[in-house]
This record gives sequence, structure tokens and C-alpha cells, in this order.
Amino acid sequence: MEVVIVPDAKSGGEIIAEAMARLLSRKPEALLGVATGSTPLPVYEALAAQVNSGAVDASRARIAQLDLGEGERKRAEAESRRESAALARRGAQSRLEALLGDRARAEDELSDAAGRREAALAAQYRLQGACDRLSLRGESVSALRERFEAELAELEG
Repeated sequence: MEVVIVPDAKSGGEIIAEAMARLLSRKPEALLGVATGSTPLPVYEALAAQVNSGAVDASRARIAQLDLGEGERKRAEAESRRESAALARRGAQSRLEALLGDRARAEDELSDAAGRREAALAAQYRLQGACDRLSLRGESVSALRERFEAELAELEG
């Protein structure tokens, strides 16, 4: 790339138009990408002067207008969408982390509740065993009382 400093826009336009003319003489069907807006007008004026004088044949050239402002607008829109998506991702990640924390707490509570249930069942089984033993002892005491009453009745009788 060559940097050329010129005194004014007209001189710069003439230098660029000359480069475009050389390209068109080598490659008549060249595709020229040209900017829109008022900045490149000196280039277009100098190139048009060369075409009108017959120095350059641009009849087979193809031209594509490059709207840099539109490109910048689209880039800004894409950047805005990217930032919005990143913000949404951060929000979703934050909500996910909160949900995972809630899940861990719920699992801990469930585990604690299961432990308390096991302890309650063990206590219930111990009480049932104690009740069964008391019932057997009560039956033994009743049988022993009946035997003592029968023996007492024989002795008194």
C-alpha cells in the first residue's frame, strides 16, 4: 500500500481515477467497488472526465456500490444483538446457578427428612417391641396370678 499526500480532494481524485483507468485498460470487465456518499465525488468526476474524453473505455466494467454507512449500521446492529445475547446468557446463567443452589438445598433437606424418617421408624419399631414384651409379661402375670389364686384357694379350702 502506498500513502500519497495530496494538496486537495481534486488531486486525490485524479490519482485514484488514473489508477482505475489503468485497471480498466488491463481488464475491461473489471469489477469496481465504489463508495457511496459525497467523499468519493472527486474520484468519480476525474474518471468521468477520462471516459468522456475517450481516454478510458468503461463500457464493459461492472460497478458495485459499497455503502459503508449501511455496513457500519449492520455491524452496530450485530454488535448490539451480540451484547444482548451475552446479557441474556449471563442472566440465564445466573438463574441456572440459583436453581442449582435451590436444588442442592432441597436435596439436603430431603436427605435430612429421610434420616429423620429412618430414626422415627426405628423408634416406632422399638416401641412396638416394648409393647409386645409388655403384653407377654402381662399375660405371664395374669397366668401367675391365676395360679396363685388357685393355690390360695386350695390352701384355704
